[in-house]
This record gives sequence, structure tokens and C-alpha cells, in this order.
Amino acid sequence: MEKETQAYVYELFRANRFIVRFPYNFEIPDWMARTCTLPVDKYNGNITVKVMCPLLLDTDKERPYKCIEDFDMEIELLDPTGSVMDGYILKDCKINEVNNTVLNYDDDSIVGSTINISYKVCTTKALHEPFKVLFITDKI
Repeated sequence: MEKETQAYVYELFRANRFIVRFPYNFEIPDWMARTCTLPVDKYNGNITVKVMCPLLLDTDKERPYKCIEDFDMEIELLDPTGSVMDGYILKDCKINEVNNTVLNYDDDSIVGSTINISYKVCTTKALHEPFKVLFITDKI
């Protein structure tokens, strides 16, 4: 007699499944982040984000372009289907430093910027039951 069984397989977070959501007025699409460090501290921490576009500085205020005030941002961790499994909400962020790619004929990497961001408060958001993905096994 054939019997159908269900098994739970736990999917761990993958380093290449994430989205960084900057404020809308930054005009940086979600998919432009190449790398991002995860927050470590709940209060007064720093992260580094590399994006695939150069950022310009506002020389009058010595703050990055279109970033006159503090802002909030999100980092979302995705499952294999692209659904958000978990994430971080960073409040009262401030951009401390922007380093644009150095142009070089010997380097064929993508031009972009490395952004150092400080935040005052970090909270987590768990949207799904963590790590659990249901798979139906073959009939036995």
C-alpha cells in the first residue's frame, strides 16, 4: 500500500538572498545592493552596504546626495521563493562615509559605492515561521 508522508526540511538563511530597502527619495532600487553587513548591536551600531551605482555628495552639507535628514531603512532576508523570512528595521540612520569605486583599466568589476551607515535602534521582524519550508516527499 502506498503511503504519502510529509517531511519538514529546514532552510537556513543564505548569504545571497537579501534586499536592502533605502528610503524612496534616495532613488536606489532594492536590487542595487551587492553586499551588506548585518547589524550586530541593537542600539548605536554600524553597517556597510555596497551598491552598484556611484553616489554623489552634497558638498554644502557634507552629507550624501538627497540625505539631509536621518532616515529609516530595512534589510530583508529571503527564502528560495523570494518571500521575506526575516529582517531588520534600522531607525534614525545616518550615512557616515561614502567611497566610490576607483576607475582602473585593469579592473572589470562593477562601478559602485561603499556606504558606511550608523543607526540608533535596530529591531527584527520575523514574518514567517523561521527556517521551516514544507516539502511533500515522494510516495513510499
